This record gives sequence, C-alpha cells and structure tokens, in this order.
Amino acid sequence: MRETENGYFMNIAPEPASGTGFFRLVAELDGERLLRVDPHIGFSHRGIEKIMENRSVLQGLVYADKLCREIPFCDVYPYVLAVERLAGIDVPERAGVLRAMLAETARVSAHIRTIGRLLRDTGNRLGPSIAEKSCSRIDALISAAIASPAATYFRPGGVAGDIDENVGEMFDDWAKNAVPPVLKELKKLTENPVFRSRVEGCGVIGREEAQTAGLTGITARAAGEYRDVRKTNPYDAYDSLDFSVPVGRDGDAMTRCLLRFDEIRQSLAIVRQTVSLLKTKKGAVSAFGRSGDKTLSDWSDRYSAGLVLPDGEVYAPVETPVGETGCFLVGNGTEKPYRCHFRSACFPVLQLLPDLLKGLELADVEPVIGSLGLIMTEADR
Repeated sequence: MRETENGYFMNIAPEPASGTGFFRLVAELDGERLLRVDPHIGFSHRGIEKIMENRSVLQGLVYADKLCREIPFCDVYPYVLAVERLAGIDVPERAGVLRAMLAETARVSAHIRTIGRLLRDTGNRLGPSIAEKSCSRIDALISAAIASPAATYFRPGGVAGDIDENVGEMFDDWAKNAVPPVLKELKKLTENPVFRSRVEGCGVIGREEAQTAGLTGITARAAGEYRDVRKTNPYDAYDSLDFSVPVGRDGDAMTRCLLRFDEIRQSLAIVRQTVSLLKTKKGAVSAFGRSGDKTLSDWSDRYSAGLVLPDGEVYAPVETPVGETGCFLVGNGTEKPYRCHFRSACFPVLQLLPDLLKGLELADVEPVIGSLGLIMTEADR
C-alpha cells in the first residue's frame, strides 16, 4: 500500500481465497471509496490448451476437466461435443439424456454454492453451511451414478457407462424432495433486510454493456439479455426438454442472486424429465459399444490406439453454470488436435470489473464479485 496525491493503493488479494481460484485486485482508494481497480490474473495459468495439443483426444479429457474442477463436466462437455462434431460421431439418444441429467445436476450444485458464498460475503454464517451440506449430497449422488471419475465419464461417442434404474429414481427423489427445502431456507436468508441492503442496486450491469462485453449466462440474463445455448443452439437431449430461461432486468447483484434460484428450479424440472426419458430411451450409451461384430477391434482402436481427428475445424458451445463455455478444435488427420482453445465464460466478466467496481465502497467488492460466480481456473487456462 502506498499513498498518492488523491488517496492510496492497496492490494485486495488473493480473491477469493480458496475454491474458485485466485486473482488480485489493485485498487486506488479515496478513504473507503474505489477510484480505480485493476484486476490481475494469471495465478492459475497452467498452459492446459497447449498441453492438450500434445496429447491424444482421450488423454485430453482429464486436462479439460482441470479447467474448472469445481463444476463437474463444465469444460469436458464442450470438448467432447467438438470432437464428436469434427469426427462425425453420432451419439446414442440415451447417452445424450444422461449427459443432460448430470449437467443439470452439476448446475444446481454450482448455483447453490454461489448463493452460499454470496451470503457469506454479506456476513451471513448460516447460508454457507446450508449450501455446502446440500452440495455434498449432490457430489455423492453424482459419484453413485457414474462410478468413475467425472473427467472421463463424458467421452467421445457417449458416456463411460449406463446407470441403474434405481439410480435414476434417486435423482428424481433428490430433485423432488431434497432441494426445494434447501432453496426455501436460502431464499429466506436472502430476504433479510441486511442482505438486501448490501446487494440491491450494487454492481449494476446494463443490457448494452453486457452485449458489448460479450457476457453470457447469469450476468447477461440478469441485465435483460436472453441468451442460452440450450435454447439457441440445442445439443444432445435439450431440444426435447421443456424448460424456460429466466431473464432479469435490473442487472444488479440481487437480480443475479434471484435468477440463480429460478434457474435451479428449471434445472430440477429438467432432471425429472430426463429420468422419465431414460425409462423409454433404452439401448447403448456409446457409439463404440462392446457388442456386435466390432466388439474388440472398434473399441480397441478408439479407446486404446486413439481417436483420429480429420482435417477441419469446429466450435462447440454449451451452457454451463458460469455462462457459455465453448471449445474450438482443429484436426489435422492425427489423434492429437492441431489446435484446442476454450472460450471462457468468466474472462469477459473480468474485463468489466474496472468499470463495475469504480465508485463503490470497499465493503461492496466481495458481494459484487460473489454475485458474478467467477471461477478463476476457468478463466486462467
């Protein structure tokens, strides 16, 4: 910290301290008011994209998962879709339904965690414990379903394995009975006058500002921008699912918080629909099964020797809890991608921080950043 003519500089770092990665804010302050803020990133950069360009397609699954460990399937999903589109692989319907079910379950977990952190950042100690307890149950549910590392469950051609019918019923019971009471408790905490005074009208992002910055997900929809890849460019089973996309208007931290509650309810409805679809859509869960004449040779070639990417390029986006995450993939006729680049949903939000935080009080920094749901490992590739 050093004094200047108009005030002083101070480091707000690392922020946040754990879980979502690290970044540093260098702020110029006049008393408690922020005159200027410069975000410094790069603390989580590992060169994963370049590493993936020197690994086979299947080895890349594990590296893609490391981009956003907190949210299962977040970056693996677009990577798998990109590989499938480039290689011309048709995915069985049942596999697409399983992917949608698990992706929406992960979305619920991510939103609950973000709400819990926002409550923590405004001085509430009960909200984070409620959120973490609920998310621990979700983690256990996903583990019981896939019985394998999340990084390799979504894979080119489908998923690693099918689930038992009783597991589907567990998901249905969880969506119907376990989450609504948690939402009710958290919603009650957000109605507290102290919480509302900290987040209402704070960190406002306008619609035009969101469009110019290329924002997606909650941050864009809270500003009134209707944008959801599941609707505009549906993938897997989403074109056969009935759900709506909640859109806000005020663009402040409170709106972003309330939209997460609405999105959780929509995701729970999607999960219950997928459970019903699994009862009717029987069959294989991978384009490279172990049945039929190609049992040994096809499976071995694809998952041992490697999957060859033909010449060409493709971009595959998905709607993750943090916004539109996409994978740009270029093939050159080998099993290693010539180019692999991920479109970060969080990086455009970081570019807005200087304007978003300017003029706010120092105490407002954490609630605003908490409402954005930033995952720094997803932005720092």
